[in-house]
Amino acid sequence: MYKLIIEDDEGKTTVVPLIRDEISIGRKEGNTIRLTERNVSRRHAKLLKQSTTVFIEDLASYNGIKVNGNRINGRIAIGEGDRIQIGDYVLGLKVEGQAGKAVEAVEDADIADSERATAQLDVSELIGEDEPAVAASTEPPRLVCVSSNFAGMEWVINKSVMVIGRIDDNNDVVVNHRSISRHHARVVEEHGRYTIVDMQSANGVWVNGEDYGKVELRKGDLIDLGHVRLRFVAPGEDFVFERDAVIVDPAQLGGRSRGTMWVVLALLALGAVGVFLWKLMDTSGDSGQVTPPTKPVVVKHTPDVKNQSALLSEIDAAMERRDWQRAIKHCTELNAETRKSAGANCDRAALEQPAQKVFENAVAAATKNEHQQALELFFRIPKTSSYYSEREKSATYLETRKKFRAQAGGEIDDLLLKKDCEGIKKLIASAARLLGETSSEFDKKLTDCQAPAIALVPPEKKPRVVKPRVVKRPVIRRRPPKRPPHKPTAPTEEQKAAAKQHREQAWTAYRAGQDARTVMLGKKYLRVFPKDQQILSIVGASACKMKDARTARSVSVRLQPSRRNMLKSFCIRRGVPLP
Repeated sequence: MYKLIIEDDEGKTTVVPLIRDEISIGRKEGNTIRLTERNVSRRHAKLLKQSTTVFIEDLASYNGIKVNGNRINGRIAIGEGDRIQIGDYVLGLKVEGQAGKAVEAVEDADIADSERATAQLDVSELIGEDEPAVAASTEPPRLVCVSSNFAGMEWVINKSVMVIGRIDDNNDVVVNHRSISRHHARVVEEHGRYTIVDMQSANGVWVNGEDYGKVELRKGDLIDLGHVRLRFVAPGEDFVFERDAVIVDPAQLGGRSRGTMWVVLALLALGAVGVFLWKLMDTSGDSGQVTPPTKPVVVKHTPDVKNQSALLSEIDAAMERRDWQRAIKHCTELNAETRKSAGANCDRAALEQPAQKVFENAVAAATKNEHQQALELFFRIPKTSSYYSEREKSATYLETRKKFRAQAGGEIDDLLLKKDCEGIKKLIASAARLLGETSSEFDKKLTDCQAPAIALVPPEKKPRVVKPRVVKRPVIRRRPPKRPPHKPTAPTEEQKAAAKQHREQAWTAYRAGQDARTVMLGKKYLRVFPKDQQILSIVGASACKMKDARTARSVSVRLQPSRRNMLKSFCIRRGVPLP
């Protein structure tokens, strides 16, 4: 008889007899063995007994399965002594009557009930015990703000996908704070479970003090988005803000915002400049009344040659390091005579300091995918600055131009479908200003929009001519020989490259909510790569949002069962039933 030894990250062990030939392992309810930690997938693995051999199979889990330290792919045979790792759990196989290497220190089946509970396993289906039915709660989940800037604000999670961001554009939860990105995160509901996903925000998503790209939410989780803290109130949870909330000052959430360091440095720099100016304007001397001399006193100033020479050296060193602020500071300490020799460096530093700030702000906007704002800032850099030539060679600038051109093309396509020629004109003018060039492709689309509609004139009806009936002899037709079945030719490298570009454009359009463009570009890509599950999924979702049931059905039949069920649920919520 086989037994499975399960050890959690705290060292607690559980022994499960393998009395079935097939056993499922995962986090979701309904699995034979349920492991409840977050790094275990809903359907993670499967154990199979065939004769005297036991196999373990990875069910396309997110974190995978490691056997003896090596991640497996598909199904492999396991035996006594093998170390199987699933998330935070370590599993071992034991054969009745033999000394297993992996479980020498484990007691037999006489494990206390308390240890079974601490192992966080649900094996009721395997043992045959019935689980008590839990009544579904009617109270929907909520997000409650517990930071002092928006304390008490609540948002009910009443949609399958809710986007959190700083602006009203396409966001379901709007938190107008500078530390929140335009589209910061989204909360996704699936089968009664709620997951928060980071949407490439500047300050990230922190849950209970840890940075996550994607994590499932649980009762009482504290979510930090920049300098705003939210509490996740689970469905049916008894939580009252005035009674249960603990208000947190956003200043105490330090270490989560990547922009905090720059704010502190800027304040320190302003303080240093203020102290310097105060000392510069302060005059020493007696505070009492001074009797004016009877004759004018002429004071001849003898410059400190050594000090002025050191300042010139400091200015040259700061210019080499491109530390324009320090160079400007030293320029203010020069006397009039020495300043003439350092005038070129001082003038250049005064030009380069604001240009540097504009360049850094442009790069920051490009990192946040704010392409139009980034190009606006890039074009504010004067041509006489060294940052102008650096801009022309910058990969960030070139990539921003490319993404903005693609974004403008998608918006023009949407306006073309609506026949909004004036909107296309304005968009083309804005794109030409930011890109510094005109696009023949955009001009052609404007021409197509302005082209008059062709009216279809029915042909004139001619009088019917009755021909005499002619009896023809039957003609024996021979069937043509059967042609061999058509074999599709493999796509060329050029077609593959074009298809990959269509795939990237389809993702960009999908994230921007451009459903018609997503379907058009996705279909072009699927002609070359018809089995891509991700593109099939986004094309089906966009078609359902457009109420295009025909396209959604044609995509659904090519999806894998799990993805087909997700698409079916998504489309039903939008009024498009799928078979």
